[in-house]
Amino acid sequence: MPDITSDAKPPPFGFQVPPLLAAVSDARRQVMTVVRGWDVPLSEDALGDLELLSTELITNAVRYTQAPCSVVVRWTGVRVRVEVTDVDPVRPQPRHGSLEAEGGRGLLLVNPWPPHGEAP
Repeated sequence: MPDITSDAKPPPFGFQVPPLLAAVSDARRQVMTVVRGWDVPLSEDALGDLELLSTELITNAVRYTQAPCSVVVRWTGVRVRVEVTDVDPVRPQPRHGSLEAEGGRGLLLVNPWPPHGEAP
């Protein structure tokens, strides 16, 4: 892995995830392995958040499209960015389920609030 202590940033790391929910755990491990390999200065709590959010994004892409998705991990020197791209042409919309629901909160976890340009 590249040395991130210099001004040079490592190149983005990308991979495909097959359309199987069982493939999500391997994809999550790949994300975490590359970030740890870059020696990104994140706390264990932040790494845990990265793991959770990556899992949410990849799971949703696989579950709702039933097609392969692409994952790209980037280190900008300031933050880690995980991009998950699926084949669905329709943008996902947040659902407002009950507090007891087992799902429906993924977009709420990764969506910045307030949205750009809006007051809190």
